[in-house]
Amino acid sequence: NSVIHAYANAIDSRYPNNSNKRYPSNNNNALYAQKAEYLLKEMETLFRSGTMGSVEPDVVSYSAVINAYARAASKENEWCADRAMQICDELEENYLAAIKADKKGIAEPNKKVYSAVCCPFFDCKTPYFLLSALMVLLLQ
Repeated sequence: NSVIHAYANAIDSRYPNNSNKRYPSNNNNALYAQKAEYLLKEMETLFRSGTMGSVEPDVVSYSAVINAYARAASKENEWCADRAMQICDELEENYLAAIKADKKGIAEPNKKVYSAVCCPFFDCKTPYFLLSALMVLLLQ
């Protein structure tokens, strides 16, 4: 989790960008988000393979990656907002599958996850993104 957080917090806010005043964008921001996601996927793989049972991703892991993509999202990197939504969907699917299989200790989506995934949609201020953000909030 510490390394994922390091990548998520490496989002550079020094470069001005009109589309997202909270977290201005440059091309490295999306790269840091991708690196954080790569580590999350590695954690999932190691945990599922049984190689390292202690590296199970938790809600903190997922929310850090979602937050990294949310912070990297801008009009130049709209795909980052979509990727944040996809990771949130994966977290929900994994959680629901675990409930059906009667497994405990699986990461459960929480308010921080949903707040992070909504931020880029509100910041982009286009009708598609605003509608997407409202759908996330309404469906939860």
